[in-house]
Amino acid sequence: MPREISRESHTMSSRSSRHPPEEDLLPPALPQRTETLLPPQPTSAGSNTNASSSSSGQPLSLNFRSIMRNFDFGGREHGGGVREHNQQAPSNHGDQFFDNSANHDNSIDVHDDDDSMSAAAPQNATHTPLLLLSNTPPSSSLSKSIQLLMYILTSSYTILLCCVFLFFVCVAYIATILVLNGKLRDNLPVDVYERAQYMARFKVPLLDTHNDWPNRVDRLERMLGYELDLRREMNETERGIYEALGEDLHTDIPRMRQGELRAQFWSIFASCHAKDPVQEAIRQFETVYQLLERYNDEMVYASKAEDVWNYYLKDNRIVSLMGVEGGHMLGLGDYHQIVRVLQTFYRLGARYMTLTHSCDTHWAKNHESTNATKPGLTKLGERIVREMNRMGMMVDLAHTHPDTMRQVLDISEAPIIFSHSSVWELCHSTRNLPNDIIDLVAQKHGVIMINYFSLYISEPSRVKFAEIFAEHTELPYTERIKLFQQWEEANPDKRATIQMVCDHIDYIRQRTGNTKNIGIGADYDGVMSLPVGLEDVSKHYHLGAELYKRGYSDDEIRDIFGGNLLSVMKEVENVAERMRERSGTQNRVEQYGIEDLGKAEL
Repeated sequence: MPREISRESHTMSSRSSRHPPEEDLLPPALPQRTETLLPPQPTSAGSNTNASSSSSGQPLSLNFRSIMRNFDFGGREHGGGVREHNQQAPSNHGDQFFDNSANHDNSIDVHDDDDSMSAAAPQNATHTPLLLLSNTPPSSSLSKSIQLLMYILTSSYTILLCCVFLFFVCVAYIATILVLNGKLRDNLPVDVYERAQYMARFKVPLLDTHNDWPNRVDRLERMLGYELDLRREMNETERGIYEALGEDLHTDIPRMRQGELRAQFWSIFASCHAKDPVQEAIRQFETVYQLLERYNDEMVYASKAEDVWNYYLKDNRIVSLMGVEGGHMLGLGDYHQIVRVLQTFYRLGARYMTLTHSCDTHWAKNHESTNATKPGLTKLGERIVREMNRMGMMVDLAHTHPDTMRQVLDISEAPIIFSHSSVWELCHSTRNLPNDIIDLVAQKHGVIMINYFSLYISEPSRVKFAEIFAEHTELPYTERIKLFQQWEEANPDKRATIQMVCDHIDYIRQRTGNTKNIGIGADYDGVMSLPVGLEDVSKHYHLGAELYKRGYSDDEIRDIFGGNLLSVMKEVENVAERMRERSGTQNRVEQYGIEDLGKAEL
C-alpha cells in the first residue's frame, strides 16, 4: 500500500491556468495530506523538477537569500505566499530573482518502496527550514509583511538586547556628566551650611588672600624653643604665651579642614621698624617652605592660577601661595636694587605685593600718611608697578593711601587687588575703600577681598578701640588690646558679627551691580578681634551660608569664594605674557641674570 507523501510533492495545478494539467505526473492515488516534516535527502540522479534549493551549494540557515526564498515574489502570477515546508515548491521565477545562474531542474522523487520516501535535494546543499507556518494560508501582502516582520524580530533578538544595553549605558554616562557639572541642581543640599560646604568642596576652592599664620608660628616657636605640632590644638603652655601677648592662634590644619579652606595666600610680613626688613622677609619665606615640607601631605605649593585649579580638582591638599605685605621689604635702594629684590621675591613664590604697610616707602604713600605734598606714587613707584605687571605679580593696594590707589588704577595694565580691605561707608577706617575707589576697581575688573577684622567691619568697635588707645597712652600696646577685649566681653551686643561682614559684601554688590569684584581676605592671625561667627578658620564657609540666607545664588557664592580672585590672577599672568611679547624680552632675571640685572636698561 502506498505511503503518504509530503505536500512538497504536490503539483501546482492550483496556479495559473496557463500551466498544463499535471494529473498524469502524479501517482495513481494520492493519500491524505499530512504535515510531516521530512529530513533533507540526497539528490536523485535524474531529478529534473523545480525544488527549493540553493544553486550555490551553501547552507541556507541565517542566510538572507534562503530567508527570502521562502517568499514567492511571483505572487501575482502564481498565487504567491510564504512557502511552508512540505507544502508547495517555489517557482523558477522566484529562484531566478535571487540567482539568475540557477539553471538546474531539480525534482522530487516520490518512492513507494518498503514504506520509505525520500525528497531529492541538490548535492552539498543543506536546507534547514527556519519557519513553519503550516496552516497559515498566504492570503495577502499584509500577511506577508507581518510574517516577515515576525521573522526579523525573532532573528534579531540578540541585537535588540545589545541595543537596549548600549542605550542604558549612554543614559548612565550622560547622567553622570550632568551631575558632575552641577546641572542637576535639585541634588544640591537644601541646608545653607551644607550647601556652602558643597560649593567649597566641589565647585570652587575657598580661597583667602591674607593669613599671617607663618609669622605667628615662627614667633611662637622661637619663644618655645621647639617646633609646634600644628595638627593639634595648642597646649596650656603654648596658649599661655599667646594670652600674654593678647593674641590667639586662629589657624591650624584641623581647623582649616573643618572650615573647607582649600587655597591660602600666606602673608610674608616684616615690621616697618625691623632692622633689616629684606632679611626678615626672606626668613618668612623660609618659614612657609618649612611648613610645606613638614606637612607635605596636607599642604602643597602653587604659583599659577591653573595650578590652584588642578590641585583643587585632583588633590585634597591645601594649596599654598604667598604674598608680600609691604613694599618697605624691598629696601631703600635705587630702582635696579629694588627690582633685584622684587625678582627674588617672585622666584621665592610671591604672587602679589602690597605696595605699603603702615609706613610710607620712598616711592608710595600709606593709608595713614598725612603728608599732603607727597604724591601717592612717585616716578619710581610707577616704574615698580609696571615691572610688577611685566613679571606677572599682582599689585595689592591694601594699606595704601587713596591717592596711591587712584594713580595705580590709572597706570596699571593688569587688574589690581585689595588683599584685605572693606568698605569705608560702613566703617570709617582709613584701611577701607571710599566709593570712588570701589567704582574704579569695578571698571578695571579688580577684586576687593573683604577683611574680617572687627575694627574694619564694625563702626562701634572701631570707635571704642580708638577711645581706649587715646585714653591709655601710658599702657603698652598689648595692655590696651586687653582692655578692648574686656569691653567686647562685657558688651556682646556691640561686637562685630558675621552679618556685618555680609553687609560689606552687600554694599559692593549693590554698588557695582554684581559680585564680580568681591573676595575673601580674612586676616586671620594678623588681628586681635574677629566677628562673632567667624572666630577662626573653621568658620570660613559659614560666610557662604549667611550669604545664602540673603538670597545669593550658587554662581555668586562661587565668585566670592575664589572664582573672582583666580580670574584676576590668570589675567595678570596673561598681561605679563603680552608685555614680554611686545617688548621682545623674556623674564629679565632669565635674560640678564642676577649679577647683570643692575646694568640693564630698564
